[in-house]
Amino acid sequence: MAQFHTPFATDTVDAPPSGWTARGATTDSTWLVKAKSGAEGGQVLEHTSSADALRLLSWDNLDSEADVELLGRMRSSYNTSTAATQLTLVARASGAAGAENNYQAQLRYSSLTNNKALRLVRYSNGTLTVLDTVSALNLPANTWVWLRFRVQGDQLTTRYWLDGEDEPTTWQQTKTDSTITTGGWAGLGNFANLGIRDMDYIAAGTAGDSAPLVADTTNPIRLNQALVESYVIDPAPMARLAQVAVESFVTGQIPLRCHQLALEVFVQALETPPEGDGLYTIINIST
Repeated sequence: MAQFHTPFATDTVDAPPSGWTARGATTDSTWLVKAKSGAEGGQVLEHTSSADALRLLSWDNLDSEADVELLGRMRSSYNTSTAATQLTLVARASGAAGAENNYQAQLRYSSLTNNKALRLVRYSNGTLTVLDTVSALNLPANTWVWLRFRVQGDQLTTRYWLDGEDEPTTWQQTKTDSTITTGGWAGLGNFANLGIRDMDYIAAGTAGDSAPLVADTTNPIRLNQALVESYVIDPAPMARLAQVAVESFVTGQIPLRCHQLALEVFVQALETPPEGDGLYTIINIST
């Protein structure tokens, strides 16, 4: 059992991410770390390609896992009417290009609501089988979304939610499939060439562990949907406080991103009421 996570914040900009390996169709495809606004760590893993093909990127930490859970904060710029597979989490993967074996949780984008979908699929020797589809998703282009994908025994489960919303407490898809039982590598994927895909945060848990949403006081703080028992630092680094349960929070000035932020308890502790993104001073909070 083990947990991993990366915001790509320490990787070299304009270079492939360290500890990842391109697989599947690797020509006409780039996986590069980029500095972009809106990324919680300041950098994203960007994927682009110039032709439709099964593009895969394996996380070297996850090279032989049978049971694994993956989590990603991602977005795509694709906004055309034809549905296109844009953001994908991949598990139990093996096989060369054209003969791939794996399970995937796919987010399919479109400018038409009914074409937007979350799919569970299987590749067997390069042949795609759609196992389950949830259609008519709220899936706007250029908007951060979260996707969680768990493969445990013969159970495949997924859920997705928009950044800033509460993570659902139940799985949106549950499917039983025993075609691929052996361990393999896990990571990211894509098929459609149109659009630009950004991955901001990727996490994994193996052998029954959950993929973590991490709050880390040694780096720019990721508090989104995390439970934080104690956070004491002054001056404060950047934090994102959507849906946070904070039992003890004592700090100085802190930049707040106020998107969908419930601030009932925070307002009285701020020098000025929060009206949007900006620098606010937290005087003292203990709830």
